[in-house]
Amino acid sequence: MDTIRLEDFQRVEMRVGTVLSASLNEKARKPAWVMEIDFGPELGTRHSSAQLTELYDRDDLVGTQIVAVMNFPPLRIAGVKSEVLVLGILDSQGVVLLRPERGVGNGIRIA
Repeated sequence: MDTIRLEDFQRVEMRVGTVLSASLNEKARKPAWVMEIDFGPELGTRHSSAQLTELYDRDDLVGTQIVAVMNFPPLRIAGVKSEVLVLGILDSQGVVLLRPERGVGNGIRIA
């Protein structure tokens, strides 16, 4: 495992947001949800395409809070501009979302 310095980790901008909508990314090779995520008034809404369809239905996602990396450059994924990287844990059944254990303000930075 490569080691990094604390300063490297501190450069990763991770924030909490609430999923406003989720729709299937029809053009994706692997099934994925395109999510609109609210990161609060300062950061606004952002989009992400994430392969979460194995464990999450649309109704599971809308209204839930997630953790995302904000400062990666946007990627074009199957025709969708993915502006943030939603974080999750890859297990044998699919990707399990990382999310706060209780509701917090949208846009709050992960320390």
